[in-house]
Amino acid sequence: MLFYVAMGVPVVTLFWTIAIVAYYLGLPARHTLAAAVTTLAYVVGSYALRPVVKGIICRNGHG
Repeated sequence: MLFYVAMGVPVVTLFWTIAIVAYYLGLPARHTLAAAVTTLAYVVGSYALRPVVKGIICRNGHG
């Protein structure tokens, strides 16, 4: 659970960073843009971290 909390902090930070940059660039619907980019980054990150998560699960005897 601590692993997922640690991975959630960068996701939230990414969202707010994109929203703030979009605000200063004057882009419309900045939160929608930030949500879309954050979602894509999360999907790519989940595929990249899949072996790490699998290793953690197997090491704890749950798989």
